[in-house]
Amino acid sequence: MSTEEAAPSMINGHVQLVKGAISEALGYETGADTKAAGIAEMKAASSDEPPQPGSLLGSVESYAGKLTGCEGMEEEGKTRKELAGGATGAGAGETADGGSRAV
Repeated sequence: MSTEEAAPSMINGHVQLVKGAISEALGYETGADTKAAGIAEMKAASSDEPPQPGSLLGSVESYAGKLTGCEGMEEEGKTRKELAGGATGAGAGETADGGSRAV
C-alpha cells in the first residue's frame, strides 16, 4: 500500500464539499471542516489557465454553481460565458472583439 497522497482533484474536492454540507446539515461538528477541506482541494486542483470559452457550458456551470452553493463553479461559468462572447453574440470562429480564432 502506498502512503503517497494523490494529486488534488476537482471531482474529489466537490465530493468532499457535498459530504461536508450534508454532515453540517445533519448537525455533525466535522461538516464545516470537511467542506473547508473540499474547497481547499478544489483550489489546489484548479489550473492557472482561464476556463475554455463556451456559452452553453458556461450557463449550465453557472446555474449548477448557484444551485449547489459552489461560488467557484458559478464564477467559472460566468467567465466561460464572457469568453464565449456572452451578450456580444460572437459565433463559432469569431472572438468577442470581432477577431477570428481557429475552430
